[in-house]
Amino acid sequence: MPSFRSTASGVPTARSASTRPAHRPSAREAMLDAVEAHLGADGTLSLDSAARAAGVTKPGLMYHFATKEQLLTAILDRLADRYEREMAGAVSALTGTVSAEKTGAGAGAGAGAGAGAAPASSVPADRVFAEATASQRFLAYLDWACQAPLSPADLVIFADPKLRVALTERWRECVDRWLGVPAGTSASHRRRLLAVRLMADGLWFDRASGLLETSAADAESLHALARDLLGADS
Repeated sequence: MPSFRSTASGVPTARSASTRPAHRPSAREAMLDAVEAHLGADGTLSLDSAARAAGVTKPGLMYHFATKEQLLTAILDRLADRYEREMAGAVSALTGTVSAEKTGAGAGAGAGAGAGAAPASSVPADRVFAEATASQRFLAYLDWACQAPLSPADLVIFADPKLRVALTERWRECVDRWLGVPAGTSASHRRRLLAVRLMADGLWFDRASGLLETSAADAESLHALARDLLGADS
């Protein structure tokens, strides 16, 4: 996970969509499905192992992903897209905003979270984040980290030491959109937000690596603890 960073507005801007070739998108996505599953099971990846997992030749894989960096970046972008939808759902469960994508993340994580949720509408994720306070977004991140489906594939930024810097920077851009801290936030509140962020980061890493699992009761307790820590703004 990237380091804690403030932004001028504290609100993410819409991320440009991943560039994808117009030809045979279904074949490309099928390859990514297989490669992500392989990475989740094995934790390591090469172009050779990715081609075997996808059931194609190495040249066939490289037609879509010429380098390992392109392949890992594509996996990271898919994960980030999923995270953004799920995070928007978790924020919506706290704020009552209806996100454009219905997700289960966040449901049941806080007191009354997800209860009586309205059907999905056309409200985009960036608007959901913009209308929430920093405390609400950080609480939603903790709720999501407690319950999101995770595997070693979610640790893709660590899959190749040579690509770690590039992948981490790309990942930082995503997280800064979701967890930006508004200018003017007091130093005391920044520290409280950081504490909740570190709780969620630790859960994300431990659950993705298989070191820890959390129950619904754990999620409720952690949410209550974080809400008390953040105070009235949450």
